[in-house]
Amino acid sequence: MQTLTPEINLVLPFITGDLVSPPARQRLLELGEAIPGNWVAQFGFESWLGANEPRLDFLFKAGPSVPQRQSLAAGKPGFGPAHAGQWELISNFCRLWSSPGSALFENVHDIWVEFDLPGVGHATPGFFFGPRERTPGAAETGGDQWILDEALPVLFGGELPAEPGRGLRRCFAAAPPGARLFHVGLLPGRETRFVRLCFKDLTPAGIGQFLRDVAWPGGGGFDQILAEWAPLANDCVLDIDVWDDVLPKIGIEFYVWDRLAAHRHKWPVFLAHLARTGLATAEQAQALLSWRGYCRQGNYPGTWPERLARAADVLGSYHESVYERTLHHVKISFAPGLPSRAKAYLSAKHLWVNSRSVDHAPV
Repeated sequence: MQTLTPEINLVLPFITGDLVSPPARQRLLELGEAIPGNWVAQFGFESWLGANEPRLDFLFKAGPSVPQRQSLAAGKPGFGPAHAGQWELISNFCRLWSSPGSALFENVHDIWVEFDLPGVGHATPGFFFGPRERTPGAAETGGDQWILDEALPVLFGGELPAEPGRGLRRCFAAAPPGARLFHVGLLPGRETRFVRLCFKDLTPAGIGQFLRDVAWPGGGGFDQILAEWAPLANDCVLDIDVWDDVLPKIGIEFYVWDRLAAHRHKWPVFLAHLARTGLATAEQAQALLSWRGYCRQGNYPGTWPERLARAADVLGSYHESVYERTLHHVKISFAPGLPSRAKAYLSAKHLWVNSRSVDHAPV
């Protein structure tokens, strides 16, 4: 089995000590040894920001290709028996996801698997699935009901408990027109049980109204928080945790479209504001900006990940194998009575490109 470790090892040197400790680097490489490389369409790191000891968690994306779905359904990661039960639920989900005619095959676009580190032995995986974006004007086939009837029962091992069923229905009903359910997730390694819902295509005013409609217990003042941060980004996603009710802690994911020249200044401005407010250090802000760039096969003679080097030999000189490193988004978490917390999400994605398109990009 060709594992993900060579690809993690390829990009890790671009993460400085302000974001990751030396022991965490080793744990990430050990984790990569347990993950088959052909499962992964994209991977990344969740960096906890602030003045505490650096912490870097790990996550990877699969899909939407059917062969990748089938690989996940048939394969087994190289973890010990402690998490066999959780991986069995994930495998069951992926088997349905790879089966034409099933609700998951038709409705799920991609999945993410997340590991809260430190300690591979304690890395109970979280699991997120992304509902397929419907074409405007396309006929609805039950709306989000398949999530309650088909998707979540698989991940709960047979039946969706009554409490989250009630809470999720209220949230689905309260979502304003135009809002899209971006991801649905379970994080069984956390102390509190919940289902996470991530909504996109909400305006800042729409986020505030939605939180009031679902009786978020955070109280007032959130509109002012959004007014401070939203103008610094191009888009935002609301993360809420639901059981019978919406739980106090929520998150806002902020995105910048920095591939467009008109917006390339936005990440430096956003990260500088993070540092001014104490949610990140100035060194962390600079480290996040320095992460961005490309790893090109031509700069790594003889050491490029084997599975990608073999594919490059088949495709020939017209295509170049490249790993693109981007700052995917920054999430700020809010909870009543507690200080806000920021995390940055660093993405590494393999691309086949025309070499001229990256000739002037940072490496």
